[in-house]
Amino acid sequence: MGKRHLTMRDIAAKAGVSSATVSRVLSGSGLVRPALAEKVFKVVEELDFQPNSLARSLKTSVTHTIGVIMTDIMNPHNAQVVRGIESLAIEHGYNMILCTTGGNERRQTEYIRMFRERRVDGLIVFPSPRNEDKHGYLELQRVSKEIPLVFLAQKVIGLGSGAILFDEAGGAYTAVKHLSEHGHKRIGLINGSLELLAGQEKLKGYKKAIEDFGLEEDDDLIREADFTKIELAIKETLTVLSLSNPPTALFVCNNLLTIGVIKAVRSLGLLIPQDIAVVSFDDPYWMEFLDPPLTTVALPALELGAE
Repeated sequence: MGKRHLTMRDIAAKAGVSSATVSRVLSGSGLVRPALAEKVFKVVEELDFQPNSLARSLKTSVTHTIGVIMTDIMNPHNAQVVRGIESLAIEHGYNMILCTTGGNERRQTEYIRMFRERRVDGLIVFPSPRNEDKHGYLELQRVSKEIPLVFLAQKVIGLGSGAILFDEAGGAYTAVKHLSEHGHKRIGLINGSLELLAGQEKLKGYKKAIEDFGLEEDDDLIREADFTKIELAIKETLTVLSLSNPPTALFVCNNLLTIGVIKAVRSLGLLIPQDIAVVSFDDPYWMEFLDPPLTTVALPALELGAE
């Protein structure tokens, strides 16, 4: 016969108080005399009592839990964003549950459904770029009507939920402007996927700066890689630097792509910035250990997560 789970009634009987008093002590609501509270906590510790949070949530409709769905946390930027979310959640008395999809829409749909069933108080989603899964889209529609839902870095067309967006275009414009001010006229772009809003916005900012500052326009200078794949950044960097008229500078659209660019440049025996100037988007901690350090467009990931 299985071991019976302890209830607040058991704690109350052992402590010699009412169940209502135990509830007030454990939830921190209502006034309870210190002596009674101490008695309750002593019994809780003695019996190793764990309140049933799901049962409590069914009564209160509050779980004090926030769900977060990210594509991945291998990217240091995403990890920092998650840290920002978690820090603020803890500060306000909430727990955070994190799931990663690897860009798999079916997995995203399963996690959204799971969070609905767990009755989380809010959901933050870094959505899949394609949203081709009709079931997944319908699940997003359903959850948006039941739970506060915020998208991170990517909009989902047709849903009225809020979105925290980074100024990708502005950051790209600033990077190209900086290179232009240092005398560069032929500037290459190592971008991520154009299926993502981040890639689209960075390309937009890059092109606007090229036009505004009268720089050379050449589609061969624009290379599309993948924000998460260093090897593709290496490939595209080698391609652009092998042009008969290569760029004198590169704008690189995130920190993982920057690792690939540095590897490719070094494999050609070139030096940064003597032979090729590089400006990176994101400002990961490891940038400061480079010699010489790279110029970066900082993205305050912790603050963005908290926002």
